[in-house]
Amino acid sequence: MKRRYWIGINIFVAVIVLYVGLNLLEPGYAVKPPAELSFNHPIEHEMNDVLGYDIWGLSVSEKEAKGEMDPSMLSLHNGAVKIDAAFVEKGRDLFYEKTFNNEVYITDVLGVLDGPLSIMNIGKAVLQARKEGTDNLKVELAEDAIEGGREFKKGEVMETGLDVPKGAFGPLGMPIKFKEGRLKAGVTCAACHATVDRETGKVIEGAPNADFDAGLILALASNSTAYFTNTDVDAEKLKSFISEQEWVKEKERNGYVALPNVQALEDAVDRNLLQWPKGNFDSTMDLHQLVHLKG
Repeated sequence: MKRRYWIGINIFVAVIVLYVGLNLLEPGYAVKPPAELSFNHPIEHEMNDVLGYDIWGLSVSEKEAKGEMDPSMLSLHNGAVKIDAAFVEKGRDLFYEKTFNNEVYITDVLGVLDGPLSIMNIGKAVLQARKEGTDNLKVELAEDAIEGGREFKKGEVMETGLDVPKGAFGPLGMPIKFKEGRLKAGVTCAACHATVDRETGKVIEGAPNADFDAGLILALASNSTAYFTNTDVDAEKLKSFISEQEWVKEKERNGYVALPNVQALEDAVDRNLLQWPKGNFDSTMDLHQLVHLKG
C-alpha cells in the first residue's frame, strides 16, 4: 500500500514537472521541407539563380556583380542587400515558421481548434496522410454543427485543402505550439503560397495553394463571429440584428450600447465564409461604416 502511495506521488510530481516544463519551453513544430523534399529549393535547385544582390528590387547575380559593375553600386549605402545562402535560409525560416503570434487570434479568439475540426482529428488525418503526402488533407468532424444554415455531421469527412508534405507531422504553413497550457495553431505564408505535388509529395515553393478552403475552416471555428469585419456584414446588417425592445432603448438612453443577436450575427458571418471559393482568403477588413454604427 505504501509503495503504491509513493508511485502515485512520483507520477503526480512528474506530470507537474512536465506541465511546467512545457509551459516554460513552449515547444512547437512547423513544417520546413529540406532540399530533398522541395521541388524548387531556392539554393539547391539548378533552375534557381538567386544568389547575388538586391538593389531596391533590382536583382543582380553574382556573375554580374563580379563583372564590370561599379563596386560602389553594391554598397549598403546604395540600398544593396547581399543575397547569400544564409540570407535565403533566414527567409525560408520566416516563410514556413513565422506566425507573428497569430496563433493567439486564431486559436484563442476565433477558436479554430475548438469546433468540429478538432486538433485530435487533424492530427489523426495527418498521420494517415504523411506516408505519401497530400495536397488536400481530409479531416473527420469531431461533432455535429450547423454553420451558416449548413448542417455538418460528426464523422463527416471534410476536404480542408491543407497540404501535408511527405513525411511531415503537420500541415504545411500551420505551426503547432504548446503555449499557456494548451496546443495552439497559427498560420504562416506557406499555407497559401506553397503546395504539395500530389505525385511526389514534395513541396512546390511559391505556388498558390489553389484548394485551401479557408472559408470552411473559419466557419467551423467556435467563434467565427470574430472575423465579421472581413465579411459582408456591415453597419446596416449589424443594426438589423439588434432587437428594438423597450429595455434596449432604455439602456441606450443611459449610455449603454446594444449588442446584436449573437446567433444571427454568427449565422450571417458563416454564410459569407462558406461562399468563399477554395484558394481564396480575404485578409482585408472594412471598418468604414462600423465606426458610425451608433450614429
